[in-house]
Amino acid sequence: MTMPWSLQAAVLANAPIASGIYRLRLAVPADLATKAKAGQFVMIRTGDRHDPLLRRPFSIHDADRTSWSILYRLAGQGTAWLSRQSPGQNLAVIGPLGRGFPLDTPSPPLLVGGGIGVAPLPMLARRFSERHGAPPEVIIGFRTADEVVAEEAFLRLGCNLTVVTEDGSRGAQGLVTDVLPTAPSEPPFLMLCGPWPMMRAVARIARERGWQGVASLETTMACGIGACLGCAVPANDPHRTYLHVCQHGPVLELQAVQWENR
Repeated sequence: MTMPWSLQAAVLANAPIASGIYRLRLAVPADLATKAKAGQFVMIRTGDRHDPLLRRPFSIHDADRTSWSILYRLAGQGTAWLSRQSPGQNLAVIGPLGRGFPLDTPSPPLLVGGGIGVAPLPMLARRFSERHGAPPEVIIGFRTADEVVAEEAFLRLGCNLTVVTEDGSRGAQGLVTDVLPTAPSEPPFLMLCGPWPMMRAVARIARERGWQGVASLETTMACGIGACLGCAVPANDPHRTYLHVCQHGPVLELQAVQWENR
């Protein structure tokens, strides 16, 4: 695992890309930028004083030779402050953190994302395509067309992409669980990121059908390095009560999590 750095990262771009959703691009030293793995995250200070006191976790949306990008949703004081930061300003960042997605899977991958949880999946799709010479299949779901993000990134990679919205304003109407393959020629290896209820529902279907997979978990987090133990999720393990998302994840095997107990 790459050792995290603490740095002052200059804002290169920060603009809305969908309803209430922004894309932030940060300058990162070249010897660090490309070490980020799909599914890892950063902790960013979202205020210039002591309120909010704690940094906030954000999935790395993309990484190139000199920058990292994140997607974030306006959801409170911290992200409102973040949306006002302009190119040239510096942000206090720690990263890359956590365990990313695997790039070698036992069966063809199926990427499934919901809402802002779609954020790490384009980078995963690109890295998988670079490694294996073919893009993965992708399903992404949103409440409405105004919130759809990353669609163009998947299409540029040539992914077999399915978009669903709850109101039917873009793509198929329904939930990601409505469009999961029912009789694939080979069981897919699921790679999930999104709201807990969505991932719980997909994990339940995977268990019923005998599919394997991993999920990138999203939870409240204070430190990002395993010190505060505040990001606990129930473990499906008789020898361990909890897993800590920052230390054991955020990417965890589906069967490692007690999805019904949260």
